[in-house]
Amino acid sequence: AAQAVPVAVGASAAELMEAIDLARVLGQDVANANKLLVLSSESEVDALRTALDEALEGKPARVVKALSWTLEVLPASTSKAAGLKRLLDALGIRPGHCMAVGDGE
Repeated sequence: AAQAVPVAVGASAAELMEAIDLARVLGQDVANANKLLVLSSESEVDALRTALDEALEGKPARVVKALSWTLEVLPASTSKAAGLKRLLDALGIRPGHCMAVGDGE
């Protein structure tokens, strides 16, 4: 089941980084998490992305800015393409008979 960890509204990138225990998020429990979602102002999202990109270098995770005010931290092995391939395989549909579009990174 999805779980959310509340962080103060208006928290700065520095405060959010302090609130997130990256060792826990990226360690043993990462198999049970499918996304860390951050909603904030565009300037804070940009600052946090820089900090997260540095903190996650060499880790099995990636940072995606889907909208100007959101960041997603995902397992490195996940993508829209990988999810679509699993769906097509399950439904027995060939990729050549499918079209997909996206609106973010």
